[in-house]
Amino acid sequence: MKKKLFVPILFITFFVLFVSCKSSTKKSENGFFYSFEDCKKSAQKADKDFLVIFTSDDENSVAFNKNLLESDDFASVIFDSFEVVHFDFSKTTFENAQIQPHFSKQQKKDAENLQKIINEGNSIVSKVRCQVTPSIYRFSKDGFFICEVILENSEYSSKKLLEKLLLSDSYSNEISEKYQEIKKLSGIEKVQKIDEFYKTFSMQQSFFVEPLIQDVLAADKNNESGLLSKYLFQSVQIKTSNLLGEKRFKEISDEHLKLLENPVFTSDEKINLYITAAFYLGLSENPDDIPIIIDYLETALSLDEKSHYKDDLNDLINFYKRLLEKNE
Repeated sequence: MKKKLFVPILFITFFVLFVSCKSSTKKSENGFFYSFEDCKKSAQKADKDFLVIFTSDDENSVAFNKNLLESDDFASVIFDSFEVVHFDFSKTTFENAQIQPHFSKQQKKDAENLQKIINEGNSIVSKVRCQVTPSIYRFSKDGFFICEVILENSEYSSKKLLEKLLLSDSYSNEISEKYQEIKKLSGIEKVQKIDEFYKTFSMQQSFFVEPLIQDVLAADKNNESGLLSKYLFQSVQIKTSNLLGEKRFKEISDEHLKLLENPVFTSDEKINLYITAAFYLGLSENPDDIPIIIDYLETALSLDEKSHYKDDLNDLINFYKRLLEKNE
């Protein structure tokens, strides 16, 4: 059986093993990228899709590494068609990212670089909802999430992996062609086509639509389509997924509050944004933030006192007021 990642997926810190990774190194000796973004850039330049592979130190991952990733034919069979970024979740990774008092300047730099890669890994694994190792995910050259590739223990071979990857070729080509067509459009026609395209993605896939969002924000600044609030909110959801792994809850809260500066949001949407900002600020567990949280919730309630959120907001406000009294 595959090893389950046993901590709630959205709030976990995963560890990416790059023991020999130096600050200037983008690839391992086996040709695997350390960084998702570096891998995506290389895939775009080479005009080919890329794979994201997650392993750990469990029994199946060991077999997976030995029989597939470290096999003699992996490079010749897979690298011709795909770039690959490999994340190995290991306790050793975390240890290597910890700066020790005796570290030299270069060792500290290497540890900091590894921590950045770990943080990026946190974000990717949360977005794809990875819950087992080993796991393989295919992405288009433009960074769109195509599918997960399932390999059973008996199928850990380069040829079997390529065989299964071929099954998603037509879908990947379709996604790439549609995106290229969208890039040729402009204005509201482009926004409407993007929205039509966006609706075809699953929730997992929707966390990798940054190019689409940026296109909407650039093409419809005056909200002629009526879709601007939807994509502004989606842009913050993506930022949230990037920041969660580092537990930067205050920044997540602030990102939601920034959206309130845009007049496109309805009262109901603004209430949601205040509630969400309060929720993430609460996760920081800083007693000094309690008055601010109460203020956010009271502001949300004042926007529409007949809102269907009324009872929930009052309950939350009373909860935090009692908590404030205990801390005084």
